[in-house]
This record gives sequence, structure tokens and C-alpha cells, in this order.
Amino acid sequence: MFCPNCGKNLEEGKAFCPNCGTAVAANNQQPVQPQAQPYVQAYDYTPQTNIAERPMKWFKFLIYFALFASAVVNFFSGISFITGTQTGNLSGGYGADFVYAIFGGLKVLDIIVGILVFGMVALAIYVRFQLAGYKKDGPKMLLGMYAVQLAINIIYYFGLLIILGFDGTILSSLIGTIIGSVIMIVLNKIYFDKRKDLFVN
Repeated sequence: MFCPNCGKNLEEGKAFCPNCGTAVAANNQQPVQPQAQPYVQAYDYTPQTNIAERPMKWFKFLIYFALFASAVVNFFSGISFITGTQTGNLSGGYGADFVYAIFGGLKVLDIIVGILVFGMVALAIYVRFQLAGYKKDGPKMLLGMYAVQLAINIIYYFGLLIILGFDGTILSSLIGTIIGSVIMIVLNKIYFDKRKDLFVN
């Protein structure tokens, strides 16, 4: 150690410099350095996407009820078309066989639409699990399902217009179905576009 005043080399433990008399014990004590703590980066558990800011009630309604209900309704609707119950119920009590005897093409239309509607059962279940698994293409498949359902309805109503002739009730039902389906597709597209970052699997 050295004297802080004159710089003379001193023996360890000397309280005063023998050369100039300066007190050195206190001056040469090295300050205790605090032990450096290892740097640990805090992990941010807050998700980048705040789901709470975007309500998911419609999404939950779809995956827990609507798509299952759609599958069930389409299943029974498919049976109704294929067995002729659909036409029988609309015949005013004459029964499907009577109507088919007059409009032969109607039975073929009912069977075709019934088969297509059965396909919607599987599609609704598949779309449900795609959405529930947050699959990237889940929202697109939902919109596609709505579009297919619209196409089936258009086929059915146009078929009725061709087979039965022009009917204002059938035409208004067709227009109402198209408008309702388009609104449903647009609203769902807007809804899922705002949440597309959640569907990344």
C-alpha cells in the first residue's frame, strides 16, 4: 500500500505514514463492492393479442351450439328431402306421391338436394373442429360452408321454378335466402378478419 499524501511504499497495516505522518489506514481501505447480481430477463406472460379486447361470444356460440345444431337440422332435412316428406308437407295434404305423379322432376330434385344436404352435415362438423382448434383456414371454411349452403338453396329454388313454373312465393323465398346468406357471409368475414391473428395453427 502507498501513502496517499507522499506516495511512500508502506507496510500493510500501518496506520500512519512514517515519512509524512499522514493517517493511511482509513484512506487505503477499499470500498466493498456489492456483488453483482446475475441479470435475469423477465419473461412477459402477457399475450401479444389481448383477447379480452375482442369479444369471442359469437365464436363460442358457433363452436358450442350453432354448428352442431346445423349438422342436426341438415341431417333431418336430408331425410325429409329424400323420403319426400318435405314435398308432402308443402302439398296441402295431397302427399308427396300425388305431387310427384304430376311433377315427375320434383322427386329427382328432392333426392339430389337431400344428398347435398347430407353432405352439409359432415361439413358443419368438420368446420366446427377447424374453428375450435384455431386452424388457420377455419374462418375461410366457415364462409365456404355458408356459400355451399346458399348454392344448395339456389339449386333447390331454381329447380322448383323450372319444374313448377313461375311462382312469386318461391321467388321471394329465393331472394330472401340469398340476401340472408350474403349478410351472414359478410358479417362473419368482418368478425373473423378482426381475429385472424388468433387462427395460426
